[in-house]
Amino acid sequence: MNAARRWVAARLPGAKRAVLAALLLGAACATAGAATPAAPVQPAGRVSVQDGKTLLRDCRPWVPHGLSFFGRVIPKGWKSDTGTMAAQAAFGPANLAQAKDWQSDVVRFQMGLPFLDPQSPNFAAGYAAELADAVSAARREGLTVVLSMKPQGRTNLKAPETMPGEASLRAWQKLGPLFAADLGVVYELFNEPHSARLPSAAEWDAWRQGHQAIIDALRRAAVPNVLFIDGLNGGRTLQGAPALRDPLGQLAYAVHPYLRGDLNTPAEWDRSFGNFAASHPLVVTEWTHLAANCRGADGAAAQAFVSYLERKRIGLIAYGLDSADNRLSVPGAGRQAPTRFEGQACSAPGAGPGEDIQRMFSRQTALAEKARPVAACGLPSGRAGP
Repeated sequence: MNAARRWVAARLPGAKRAVLAALLLGAACATAGAATPAAPVQPAGRVSVQDGKTLLRDCRPWVPHGLSFFGRVIPKGWKSDTGTMAAQAAFGPANLAQAKDWQSDVVRFQMGLPFLDPQSPNFAAGYAAELADAVSAARREGLTVVLSMKPQGRTNLKAPETMPGEASLRAWQKLGPLFAADLGVVYELFNEPHSARLPSAAEWDAWRQGHQAIIDALRRAAVPNVLFIDGLNGGRTLQGAPALRDPLGQLAYAVHPYLRGDLNTPAEWDRSFGNFAASHPLVVTEWTHLAANCRGADGAAAQAFVSYLERKRIGLIAYGLDSADNRLSVPGAGRQAPTRFEGQACSAPGAGPGEDIQRMFSRQTALAEKARPVAACGLPSGRAGP
């Protein structure tokens, strides 16, 4: 941690340096019986990566479980499709109440890339403040927040890029420092990079270069937050992913393995991302089982997938209760009731993985409450910034 404080001191001037250094020091757990230095009071849910392998939340091993929302993917006043507009209008305390009802410890908010890139003709000057308000509301509830940069879909604009590039870099250079003093905010650098189903070497190299440029820029700007890196083929695979460099060792990886005919068995899950997860911190940051997925994978496959994640201790952020076709819930008596597969065809109304996910979240919450703190956590030591 002394090295981490030196890293901050070299990069962040003035009063902000003292605040962030104290926060990072507070994120480190003392060894058993030792006193922890005083730090500003922060909400629960600070995230770090230990030894490049294990996700920690408030110094305890962490299997993330929560919900993903897209109600802030467009700024206020922006016109999009009916579903996105409805989610935007309804975004607020009800979303956080849903997350708490599902025993979530994390929420994921999608952000529209075209509105954050200062060189975009659609840049929205007040949009970052809207995102900050959403983050603050979730953090007050003790929820960790994942901010996911979304270039495509729901913005009602053509994606400026399908792989992390100059637009994403500029957006993160603007947004990244905004939450640098709160390790309870995680950055998902690029939602679902596009490639062939079996990515080529050239596609992996573009993926590597694009993400590395953003990582380097954020670390130069003294942004210490954990960074999530999506796999290729729309976030469905990390098989063959080249290594990325982070001077702080605070990288984790993300997949969105919606089940199809080519991804519906444990062997295929292992190949696509499970084997990768054996040596890298990995989270499924978006998944549900839509009716369209039933063509390639039935309800039993979806149930097996949820069990697979729990067995492998891979976190899940389920998508997305603010969508009419989310397949997680159906209208109930005054609230949303979870879907279920038992006794129903996969594509039937009301069929879905909601109950299985809720039960898994309940078990993960109980395990998290029993987890013992690790001896030390927080930023790693010993390497200079890029």
